[in-house]
Amino acid sequence: MSISEMAQKRLMKKHPVRNAVAEDWDDIKKSIDEGIPVETIYWILKESGKFVGSGPSSFRGAVKYLMKNPPQSATASVTRVDDTHESAGRQQFVDNRHKPDWN
Repeated sequence: MSISEMAQKRLMKKHPVRNAVAEDWDDIKKSIDEGIPVETIYWILKESGKFVGSGPSSFRGAVKYLMKNPPQSATASVTRVDDTHESAGRQQFVDNRHKPDWN
């Protein structure tokens, strides 16, 4: 077993709620996008027998993490700040909102 596989296995043990939420991430993300409160989603999943933690706060933490770091299998599109810049360099600091008077 490689180091990366062992590390991945160890991380899976440390974050069981996040792993459970990641399994249903596409449905959860779609529900959030439709405006359904996160706590309501938590109670629906808990009542259906899913392991989502002992309280809504652990579920909220897992959702917050997965919003920033979507699972590989997720089809939901998430725009990251790094992807919006044309190139890393001086261009990201240029303010082109107003035309200068002297030009």
